[in-house]
Amino acid sequence: MVYDRLMDISGGQRHSFGGVIESLCVVPSPQDAQDIVYMIVNRTINGLTRRYVERLSQYWDFGLDLNTDSIFMDCALRGLAPGATSVYGLKHLQLELVDVLADGIPYRDLQVSVSGKLTLSQPMVTGSIVIGKRFVAEGEITGLDEGAADGTGQGKAKRPNVASIRLWDSYGGQLGRYNEDQGVNEYTPIEYDNPVADLQPVTLRTVTTQAFVLPMGYGNRGSVIFRTDDPFPFNVVAVYPQTDVNDR
Repeated sequence: MVYDRLMDISGGQRHSFGGVIESLCVVPSPQDAQDIVYMIVNRTINGLTRRYVERLSQYWDFGLDLNTDSIFMDCALRGLAPGATSVYGLKHLQLELVDVLADGIPYRDLQVSVSGKLTLSQPMVTGSIVIGKRFVAEGEITGLDEGAADGTGQGKAKRPNVASIRLWDSYGGQLGRYNEDQGVNEYTPIEYDNPVADLQPVTLRTVTTQAFVLPMGYGNRGSVIFRTDDPFPFNVVAVYPQTDVNDR
């Protein structure tokens, strides 16, 4: 549960860590802004059962840096290897497909060798690197009431046709809607001004995006959803949809 006493905010969410949490404890931390969560995680790695002691990284906060503080992967390790193209010590992820954030540059679906080695396509400069398994974070705003010319929009067929999103210290991500006819979530990538080119360092953005078209379709649910599986912070401040409602 997210809990901020000063702002009177609380909200529950479900976490999946890609394994079974067999034990968990919370250790108070007088130095940090949040307590420390340790877990024993039962994972299947290379077809075998493994148990790891893992620590939940701190949530993204003011003053943090992408190259030194971000860990947005599961079962991840952070290290320094300036000038290197190969990284060792990853035997806990033997033969797994992993994501990498090196010098602020994302690499997707690289395979760790049997010996725990991973090779990048270009040498690192600062050498700041995080390696781990990808996870998906998803959210949904509550059902929309506005947009109707005759009373409430609840219970009426509607479509959030375009939307913009307000982000803080973020990059990547997708915005979309739930397709009630097919029972699936449909997304479109968030469009940024001056997008980062492949194999270039990512710069986090604090921005309200331009409104862009969401996937087509009507439904009674009419809410807007968002997700990310990128190895960066994705902090949604607000979503601004424009909704068409069928009042008949």
